[in-house]
Amino acid sequence: MKLIIFIITIVILYLIYQKGWFTFFTKIIFRGNDSKKTIALTFDDGPQPIYTENILNTLKENKITATFFLLGANIEKYPDLVKQIISENHEIGNHSYSHEKLFFKKPEFIKNEIRKTDELLESYKIETKIFRPPFGFMLFLLPFITKQFEKNIILWNINSKDYLGLSAKKISGKILKNVKAGSIILMHDGRGIKGGNRSNTVETLKIIIPKLKAMGYDFSTISDLPLK
Repeated sequence: MKLIIFIITIVILYLIYQKGWFTFFTKIIFRGNDSKKTIALTFDDGPQPIYTENILNTLKENKITATFFLLGANIEKYPDLVKQIISENHEIGNHSYSHEKLFFKKPEFIKNEIRKTDELLESYKIETKIFRPPFGFMLFLLPFITKQFEKNIILWNINSKDYLGLSAKKISGKILKNVKAGSIILMHDGRGIKGGNRSNTVETLKIIIPKLKAMGYDFSTISDLPLK
């Protein structure tokens, strides 16, 4: 039953975004403008040694900026990585504090998850206007609350599924097969607050970036991504 409710909710929320219904909800973004060959690489759950560092190095080598949706708990653990992300001109989004599912949670819990991470980012002089819910899960309450924080919800239209432990070859094949103009690609530089191996994500980037460039794609942060 919960799965059915979730699917129905996602469909309704997508229609809200597409049709511009109910302005008391925040905007929900799945992809950018499909008339321009510009795409956005996004990374969730970080920062986390050593994977965030390796991803940053690869992006720097290729002169690409990306968007990192950071967890508040990991911001506290790894301040030097936060500083490196900022210093290399990447965008930072709010990904909650603890990475708990914001599904069937009380409003105050959701607000605290967003607020705590915002306050941590403010200490770095970062005021982010984008939020990605953990696991992409949400009901009507979350878009209503994020509207109060003046944030847009950023989802994706390509899920790399790098969290499944797939090989870099399989992950890159999936991305390259499905990429389109305006794509928002979901990847991970961390694994919640417990951490985990993201070496396949690092290797995937080394495969897909030159191929995407050869296909004529430019790279953008979420806030600079041309929208519909």
